[in-house]
Amino acid sequence: MLSRPAARIISAALARSFSGDAPNSKTLTMDQAAALAVVQAGVSLVASFPGSPSSDTVSAVVGHVKAGSPSLRRRCRVDWCANERVALESAIGCSIAGRRSLVATKSVGFNVMLDPLLTLNLTGCHGGMVILLGDDPGAYGSQNDQDTRLLAPAVKLPMWEPASPAEMHSMVTAAFELSEKHRTPIIIRETRAASQSIGLVPVVSASASEDAASSLGLALDAPLRFCPYPANAVEMSSLLHARLDAFRAGTPSVSSLSASICFQLTFASTLSPCRHKVTGRQV
Repeated sequence: MLSRPAARIISAALARSFSGDAPNSKTLTMDQAAALAVVQAGVSLVASFPGSPSSDTVSAVVGHVKAGSPSLRRRCRVDWCANERVALESAIGCSIAGRRSLVATKSVGFNVMLDPLLTLNLTGCHGGMVILLGDDPGAYGSQNDQDTRLLAPAVKLPMWEPASPAEMHSMVTAAFELSEKHRTPIIIRETRAASQSIGLVPVVSASASEDAASSLGLALDAPLRFCPYPANAVEMSSLLHARLDAFRAGTPSVSSLSASICFQLTFASTLSPCRHKVTGRQV
């Protein structure tokens, strides 16, 4: 099996030989495409706990911030947190303040953040919030072989899966917009193999991306909106389902934001089978 650096070098060489970098586009991995979209979307906080494959996106964001202008370095904060729950709770605070945030986690880290996530779905978010989920089929760098798609119906949040770096870039961009519109955090799932794929991604100038800071201001419209407790939990659950219905109804229009991408919610009934690397059986 090729090492990760060798695979990336070969993939990049093949991509350049067959297509070359077109005008206003750049050859990127899926992780690099996600990082570029995060910077362009005006995200104020990227929070994570180290874990493959999602850490590569965070590292790429760090590269953008270090190489960017002073305004970008002031605007975008990257935190390596004690664990994934702390990362999610930091992002929730950022969202309540009206700022956009990204939480990057791997499959087992998603399990760690379930407790606050199962109330976040009720309260919803204010500033756009995206959870970048990196699954590891075959457990190449994880303690279990977990398909986290099965948790999407349980947490009652939309989950998207890009098939290429260009789709990843488009989905991250659209996710922040729709997250704020529907007050709903959005999960974007990638796998270890997909995160290393190479493709052409449309880019904008550095100055345009750095000036795209986003802030809705502090959420003051409903003081108890972010305080779920027994007296309002049932009502919040009803509002959650209303937001999901509105999200389903509005999602097809997202295709107008990017070429011909069609976004779908992931439910257990729509999961595509995959084969186990050792037994060969469908899982």
